[in-house]
Amino acid sequence: MFQNVLQRGGAEVCLWREGSEVRYGKTEWIFSPEEYADRDIGKPNRPQRRGLLPPKLARQMVNLARTQNMKTLLDPFCGSGVILIEGLALKLCVWGSDFRDEALDQSRENLEWFRTGSTRNPELVKGLTRVDARQLSLSFRPLSFDAVVGEGDLGPPLRGPVPRKTAISLAKSLERLYIPTFAEIRTILKPGGRVCLAVPFWIPEEGDPIEVNLKRRLALMGYQPCCRTEDSILCNIIAPASGLGEPYMFWSRLSEPVLHALECRGQIISAWS
Repeated sequence: MFQNVLQRGGAEVCLWREGSEVRYGKTEWIFSPEEYADRDIGKPNRPQRRGLLPPKLARQMVNLARTQNMKTLLDPFCGSGVILIEGLALKLCVWGSDFRDEALDQSRENLEWFRTGSTRNPELVKGLTRVDARQLSLSFRPLSFDAVVGEGDLGPPLRGPVPRKTAISLAKSLERLYIPTFAEIRTILKPGGRVCLAVPFWIPEEGDPIEVNLKRRLALMGYQPCCRTEDSILCNIIAPASGLGEPYMFWSRLSEPVLHALECRGQIISAWS
């Protein structure tokens, strides 16, 4: 109904009461499950053997990284372009990079599919670059992006609890990816920019969950937590980000918790898992 009204040049105005006051507003956007489903299963490339990032989760990650004046976004692990498409849907200028030619080809085809079926300006796609995330500064100038959003290497697919030694080994192996990647992001992110990266953790057969050990290294780089919780792994809270005047939502599903939000000289890093 709302879309039909818009197509005829109309508008929807809402009235509601708050205490003794009556407020009004104009509807700008409504959630469309059909559009998300199309962006999920309708795109030409869906590389299931590497896992699929749902468009709704990709949009949530982009939203976590958004600021009022955000215009540019980089996905340093662009894969098949799911996050880039969500950035385009929000009319952001997007760049993608990956170290695999196959991924860049998939992103290119999916982005072209999305642009062909929408009214998005083709100039918003600024480029797809082959580069390792640990060497971003070789391909991008310092202070280039308002936001960096991506789902990196989550390790091999596993089912159920894993041996503790295996989990520790996997976490240490991914430190070699994420620590230099965060260091590179520091050079290409604008002051006040934000980052939302997917970072894995593992539930071992015994003991506490095992996470990639980023806290101390990020602190040495200048990152500081903008929010502290009693349990840094299992959190489901809304808390203010210091100095930004807007809340950050840390959302978790069973066995899929958010890890941390980190702030570095006004730059917000949201590490998802």
